[in-house]
Amino acid sequence: MVTPNYYVPLLRWRMGEYQALEKLSEFCKGRTVPLIEVLPPDYDFELRQPKKHIVQIPAATRMGDGRHPLTYLFDETRAVGMRHAPVTALDRDSAYQQSVAAIHAIDGRGAGLRCTLDEVLDPDFDNNVQSLLGRLGVALSGLEILLDLQSPAYDPQDNLVAILISALSGSSVLAGARTVTFVATSFPSSLANLQMPMEFLPRREWILYKALVAALPGDVRCPGFGDYAIAAVT
Repeated sequence: MVTPNYYVPLLRWRMGEYQALEKLSEFCKGRTVPLIEVLPPDYDFELRQPKKHIVQIPAATRMGDGRHPLTYLFDETRAVGMRHAPVTALDRDSAYQQSVAAIHAIDGRGAGLRCTLDEVLDPDFDNNVQSLLGRLGVALSGLEILLDLQSPAYDPQDNLVAILISALSGSSVLAGARTVTFVATSFPSSLANLQMPMEFLPRREWILYKALVAALPGDVRCPGFGDYAIAAVT
């Protein structure tokens, strides 16, 4: 479960990322809940085939035995004793949502919902989420919400903080979900403009998060924190 004392890095499961997780202290591992995205495949030009087998692929794609790729991933990890929670979004197709529902029916771990700030500010957000929960067979108390700001316009920061407080305080779903996590990034899309062998870049997402926490009224839940690690929004 994610709480304000947990860190949620959005990882694309590159070698450096899973090695870094492996090297964390046991205390830090206990407070880290990675959100794993599966990358598009690298291509092996010698063998003329993808190097990876499970990827972010078109919605209609299925495994050779007909299974949905998400179902396949969870079947394979479950077989080796690993337990995860599937993450979905409001705009995923019905086959994806059915796969999430089936995974939850087996594992009983609930589900994550990754949503944008625009979706949360939509007057129909609560109704849309409740409708989705009915399709998934997941209770609101089993929902982990990831409020993904991506790479927002950080300035003026006070305005963005006010919008976030409005979003957090205006939704019964955000109030009742098992967890809510703030996720954002300020990592540059290109490092070509860096001039020195070593430079320091401000972590605007962390600065924004601390400003949000400081400004939150006492009756509004405090979200957890997550970021894109060393990835930019693409």
